[in-house]
Amino acid sequence: MKKLILLSALLLVTFGASAQQRKGSVSLSGSISVASSSETHSGTTFNFTVFEARLGVDYFLTNHFALGAGVAIYRNSESVLTTEFEVRAGYYIALTDKMRLSINGAAKAGRRFYGDTSYLYYGFTLSPVLNYYISPNIALTAAIGNVSFLAENRNGRVSSFWNYRTGIEVGASYTF
Repeated sequence: MKKLILLSALLLVTFGASAQQRKGSVSLSGSISVASSSETHSGTTFNFTVFEARLGVDYFLTNHFALGAGVAIYRNSESVLTTEFEVRAGYYIALTDKMRLSINGAAKAGRRFYGDTSYLYYGFTLSPVLNYYISPNIALTAAIGNVSFLAENRNGRVSSFWNYRTGIEVGASYTF
């Protein structure tokens, strides 16, 4: 029985499909991640762990270029809850017939909740994502981090900072 399950899984993963993003297609995606994050505010560096869930939709303007939007919610190890919305663009590079690397840039805005207080933030993020197609429409996705430049508005006082994340983000996408 174990061999049958392993063989079935192997056949599913090695199904001979090529990456199917084409001009006019739509991709729905979701992911979860755990990452180490580092931010420097006014010369002070803060390090924490982030747990995140993300949903998105992308429309392919060409076979290699997509525009989309996404939402995310995450909490860090300091119990700061964050919700965000992003508008994004991605460029997809075929590595094999079943694997593509996407370089994604996003403009985002959100709200960070510190106990009873919340602050608005906005910024830009750059992240590479590996897409592995297990069927013509379904891809497993993985990322190992991102870099962001953010600005946070705390009661009219704006501070800007870099945010670096390293960790693992895994997800899936469905393209139709």
